[in-house]
Amino acid sequence: MTVARRLARFVVRSSYEDLSEGARQQTKIRILDSIGCALGVLSDKKLEDIAESVENLEYTSAKDFMNALAATF
Repeated sequence: MTVARRLARFVVRSSYEDLSEGARQQTKIRILDSIGCALGVLSDKKLEDIAESVENLEYTSAKDFMNALAATF
């Protein structure tokens, strides 16, 4: 199993309440950083392909979204 798959499995099985306060703060920082990186490559064709794949996914919760996103890779 790849590191990415192990990480995705951990994320899917975890909840926000499982995180320490420090981990929550760091998670917020990383999410904002990721959004900033994504905004920086908006014209990248690969990003457009990923966005299209994600838009076509059906999910009702963050857990469903992470499962579906992990399945696209």
